[in-house]
Amino acid sequence: MKKLLAGMMAAFMIFAVAGTASAAFERGNTILSGFVGSDNTEVGIDLGDINLYLNETNYELKAAGTTFGMGDFGSIDSLSDVKFGAYSNKVKSNYNFSFALNAPLENVVFKGTSVNSLDSAVGSLSSIYTEKDTDENGVVTGLASSDLRSFYSVMGYLGNYALMNTDQQEYGNSSIDPVLGYVDMYLYEWNRGQIVTGPDATTQYKAVLRVNLDGSIVLNPTESAVPVPSAAILMAFGLIGLVGLRRK
Repeated sequence: MKKLLAGMMAAFMIFAVAGTASAAFERGNTILSGFVGSDNTEVGIDLGDINLYLNETNYELKAAGTTFGMGDFGSIDSLSDVKFGAYSNKVKSNYNFSFALNAPLENVVFKGTSVNSLDSAVGSLSSIYTEKDTDENGVVTGLASSDLRSFYSVMGYLGNYALMNTDQQEYGNSSIDPVLGYVDMYLYEWNRGQIVTGPDATTQYKAVLRVNLDGSIVLNPTESAVPVPSAAILMAFGLIGLVGLRRK
């Protein structure tokens, strides 16, 4: 009898833990989308609830090689050809959303009149991203950007976020800089008509997502890669050549 009760209790605990586990692409999680419209490809990446780590710096949300690669986007020549956007909303229809723009803007303006359209867009994305199997890293590939429920379709190629972001659309979706090897995406939170300030009252974005060429994704990076100018590289080769001539 004791063994039976112990077995039942263990099964109950397993069921309880599974029931409270976070499902992929559920509302409240931050979702990174990457797409190439010309190749009709799209990838969805669930970053989880990043609000748990907003105070962290250089926090690795996804490791290299676990998210996306060249083969996920058709016949592209470089991952810098991929456009990225990110979004989240905490609870359905509570008018609290986050958006990723590609610049640290001082005066962000979102169109509150389009909030219902955005809510529908998030629902559409949830449906397309959960139709296919998600891998153990929270990534779904093999999506068609031409699908009317895709990020490309409902959030816009430029990143207008269902018309919420029409005032600064030029700062919408992001592409990896092939020289730097990454792109920084600034996450802004809109809550019932107000932009939620970030770490301090003068910062409007609440977090930074860095997407690297190797597929790793870092929250709030503090280090910037400094590209070596081509002129400096040529000068270095020239100096090496001079050293070689002197030795001869």
